[in-house]
Amino acid sequence: MQAVLFSVTAVLVFSSVQSTTTPPAGGCQYRGNTYPEGSFRPNPCSPCMCRAGEVHCAIVDCFMPPCVDPQQVEGQCCPVCPNGPNCRAPDGTIVKDGETVEISPGTRCHCVSHGGGGFLAHTQAFCDHTVSGGK
Repeated sequence: MQAVLFSVTAVLVFSSVQSTTTPPAGGCQYRGNTYPEGSFRPNPCSPCMCRAGEVHCAIVDCFMPPCVDPQQVEGQCCPVCPNGPNCRAPDGTIVKDGETVEISPGTRCHCVSHGGGGFLAHTQAFCDHTVSGGK
């Protein structure tokens, strides 16, 4: 049996705001700015729609990215993982998803799949220490 995983990076929450001032013909007022009919984004995390003098906006709520080194990219709402999915070993070493690294003699750390981030994200690599049996 094969499991199928999919990734969701954000959830949209919709809200409606009615203009408090008289909008220009065919437009809307929103937070002190005037927008024409149609879609607009006052910021990357708030896609909005102006229709018949009313503004309807969505608020983007981002999930945790599946990495320990996320970066915020200008113009994008949710942080991205420039180095792909990864974990952090106890010594601070960043381990790529699916890889195993030896961080010290006898100590190996493995980064397991993140499952697309969100609630399934693991940020700590799993490590085991093997003890050599000599005297």
